[in-house]
Amino acid sequence: MSDQQYANDVQPEMIVAIRVRAGSNILNPLRYPIATNELEAKGCEKIRSTAEVDLDDGRTLVEEADERYRGGPDLRFAREELHERFRDCASLVLPPSAIEEVFSIVETLEGLSDVTELSPVLSAGTAVVAQ
Repeated sequence: MSDQQYANDVQPEMIVAIRVRAGSNILNPLRYPIATNELEAKGCEKIRSTAEVDLDDGRTLVEEADERYRGGPDLRFAREELHERFRDCASLVLPPSAIEEVFSIVETLEGLSDVTELSPVLSAGTAVVAQ
């Protein structure tokens, strides 16, 4: 892949530094109503990020991520795609039976008398070692 040229003819050896700037809603689970940077000032309902690449010739390339990312508000996952993505991520820490139980509970969340019923299922993976 090191021989591959990219859209602006940048070779990996030309890169001096890469910076990724993002709103806190990417790194933190809570969404804050007061913007702490220019990306958050655009609103926290979407994940926004900017990549900056410094080149050895002094140029800096800047590219903002497409706000129509897969799974975002403008390009939502279908139900089965969402389940597949969750299974993929959760399989690192939960056994398959617990993953299916999480689906069952979450899909009827409004009907639960106590949301803490979900905690033991999510904790089922504490003894599971990622393969």
